Amino acid sequence: MSPDVLHFVGHGRHDATAGEGRVALVDVAGTATWLSGHDLARIVAGAGAGPRLVLLQSCVGAKEDPTASFAGVAQQMVRHGLPCVIGMRYDVRPEVASTFAAQVYRALLEGDEIDAAAQRGREFLAGPTSPQHDPRLIGLPVVYAQDRGGVLDPILAPAPAPATAPAPSPAPVPSPAPVPSPGQVPAPVAETVRGGP
Repeated sequence: MSPDVLHFVGHGRHDATAGEGRVALVDVAGTATWLSGHDLARIVAGAGAGPRLVLLQSCVGAKEDPTASFAGVAQQMVRHGLPCVIGMRYDVRPEVASTFAAQVYRALLEGDEIDAAAQRGREFLAGPTSPQHDPRLIGLPVVYAQDRGGVLDPILAPAPAPATAPAPSPAPVPSPAPVPSPGQVPAPVAETVRGGP
C-alpha cells in the first residue's frame, strides 16, 4: 500500500559544488545523512508507485540552479518519476512552511486540485489574514508535476456520500396458476416428462 501524500519536514540545502539540492534524514543520535532528490525519490517510491504528492517542508527544496537542470530536490523527484512535488524555492521559516501546508491540505480536503490548493496556500501567505502577511511569500512554494493527466486531480477530498437507494417497491404478487382439472398435467411438467425442454 502506498500513501497518496508524503509530507517531509526537515532540513534542506543546496550543494553548490554538486549543483543539486539535498535534504537531511536524521537518525536518533542526531547524525544527518544528506540525500539528493533522486535518492529520496528512490527511497519513497521503493519497488512500487510512490505517493501522488510529496510536500517538502524544508529550505530550498525547489531551488533552481542556473548551471544545472533539475537541480532542486523537488525537480529531481519529479524527474525520477514521482507525479507531483511541492517545494520551497528559498529558505523558509518553519511557521511559514507549516501555514502554507495547512492551507494546502485544507484546500485538498475541500476538493481542490493540487495546483489550485498550492495557489490558495500561496495567496494565504501573502494575504492580509495570514500571520506572516508578506506579499513576497507568494513566490516561495513551487509545484512540479509530471503532467496534468490525473496527477493534479483532487486526492484528499472526502469520498462522496453513497447514493441512497430508492425504497424497494413491493414485490409483485404472482397470479395464481390455473388449477389443472383432474387428469390434466401442467404444461411445464408435461414437457419435462416427455423429455423435451
